[in-house]
Amino acid sequence: MKKLKSFESDEQIQRQKIILWSLYLELDPNHLPYLEQRGLAYYHQGETEHAKYDLTRYFNFSSIDEASVALKKAYYDVCGRHPDSQFSKRLKPLS
Repeated sequence: MKKLKSFESDEQIQRQKIILWSLYLELDPNHLPYLEQRGLAYYHQGETEHAKYDLTRYFNFSSIDEASVALKKAYYDVCGRHPDSQFSKRLKPLS
């Protein structure tokens, strides 16, 4: 039996997923699984500014230690730094 081939390319499927995740994020803007998936999809499509935005938001709520290898790689590639370093410019409390 022959396998049926899809007429849609991977790029078209990723674009449809991005649209769907965007709609879900309209309802719940900080839903981590959708931020993660949309950020990775943007990253794989080369849309680095969108990927950077989603992945930065994701790591505002989640630890890098708990992230998958693919997610860490995408974050480092688009942001060029460890997520914790984005807060390094905060003022330190007076002792």
